Amino acid sequence: MSSVVHPELKDFEYECDELGVPLFCWFEYEPAQIGAREPGSGIQLEPDYPATYTLCHAYLPGSDVDISPVLYPGLIRHIEEKMEDFCQGW
Repeated sequence: MSSVVHPELKDFEYECDELGVPLFCWFEYEPAQIGAREPGSGIQLEPDYPATYTLCHAYLPGSDVDISPVLYPGLIRHIEEKMEDFCQGW
């Protein structure tokens, strides 16, 4: 595990098959938001937004070097989706 700690972020260990190693990832969490509704009729005035997890940092085991800037966008989105799946069980 990396010795780097980000107390304001949520952590998650992702077993990265693409790289063949685990990644210790840190995410920014934004809760779901329900858009405004018109009183009485309930007609939606603003869109709803789902909860999101955004990858902020990713470390290799035993490393303090953030490799998230060099991960390809498809892998980042995949890791974020895995975090969302993992957190739905909470």
